Amino acid sequence: MKVIFSSSLELGDGMKAKKLDKLKKKIEEKPMFAREYLVYLSENKTGELEVMKANQLVFSYYDSHPISVVGLFKEYDQAIDWITQITKECIKERGDCKLKEFVKCRYF
Repeated sequence: MKVIFSSSLELGDGMKAKKLDKLKKKIEEKPMFAREYLVYLSENKTGELEVMKANQLVFSYYDSHPISVVGLFKEYDQAIDWITQITKECIKERGDCKLKEFVKCRYF
């Protein structure tokens, strides 16, 4: 499984930057035990951003389909709130809702 973490990873409330390396390692090596939610760039043509629980990375699909993670959150609602916030910023700065492009420029 391949996970590409943004160098400017967005962390939700309660996530500690000093424990980030340990958390990334857990997600990459033992996703079955990861409880966090990932916000990542959608790989489908019509999608922009997607949210999933990190433990879903145990599925073999992700061995051949890497994901680019831009945010880590303890709660699903935190992830949705962040996506709402970033959507508003995207519309304000760009005048459109092309989140994938906006987030790639900002976080990668």
